[in-house]
Amino acid sequence: MSYTTQSFLTAHRVGLEELIDVSINKMPKMWPKLIGHNLNSRQAFEKMEQHSGLSLLQDLDEGQGMPYDHPAKLYEKTITPTIKALGIKVTKSAMRKDVYGLVEGFARMLAKAANARDEFDAAKIFNLAFAGGGTLSPDGVAFVASNHPIESGTSSNLSTNALSAIAIEDALQVLAATPGYRANIPWFFNEDRFFLLVPPGNAGIAHRIVDPANRGLQGTNNNDANSLIGLSVESKPVVNKFLGLGISGFSDAWFLCASNKADLPTIRVVVSDTNSDSDKDFDHIGMKLGVNKEDAFDVKDWRGVVGANP
Repeated sequence: MSYTTQSFLTAHRVGLEELIDVSINKMPKMWPKLIGHNLNSRQAFEKMEQHSGLSLLQDLDEGQGMPYDHPAKLYEKTITPTIKALGIKVTKSAMRKDVYGLVEGFARMLAKAANARDEFDAAKIFNLAFAGGGTLSPDGVAFVASNHPIESGTSSNLSTNALSAIAIEDALQVLAATPGYRANIPWFFNEDRFFLLVPPGNAGIAHRIVDPANRGLQGTNNNDANSLIGLSVESKPVVNKFLGLGISGFSDAWFLCASNKADLPTIRVVVSDTNSDSDKDFDHIGMKLGVNKEDAFDVKDWRGVVGANP
């Protein structure tokens, strides 16, 4: 069976599109660990609202009427998804002479670029989490800050401590006492668990602190890891290679984050999920192959994370 130029390009194009899609799905992903919710949207933007919550149920005397309360809308944040795309151009000659599988390699590179962009966007929330960084909670304060407004004053999810077992214990106490806006109902309950998130520069000490398998290494011959696990810290830290990428002085940063997806304060708004497409151009090149998506990674609340960049 012989191929015409058109049939050859069509077969190659379909195969490469499938290769990109399969590669995207099969590649390991770390960003879902950091993102609490995926919200599908057909809108140009989404508004995240933050409400006050309700007070506790009240005691009633005999014959007393029902007391009524209502949540107040406190803050609103607009999240605008953006289009991300990248393509390659492959000549007809290169496709016909692809004896080394380079064109297939280009398709895998596009899949890797798409996955890497998701990892970059998720980590960017934490990279810019501190005052002056750029990631804001709906209350208009930096994602990790000491002055989040609540009804009775302010509350903090900022630690100034270098990473240590004691620092994690302090962060756990902060998370356990995290208030709602009205401060009368705690944000977390006893079943919540947390994971330690660090950049590569803090990976070694993070493993020594929370992983019992590393007890005894480099002077850490103690029971800190088992103690922290008993206090609801997962035994395996999350080391994110995109955390602190290209940011000076971020290697000592660390975050303690809720493991329960419902309690993570981050969100991904998806308009168009990652997909591949292609086009043929017989006059100049063999094929144009690309990947595109439209989404946004952002913060819907500040509760659920304690962070430090000492």
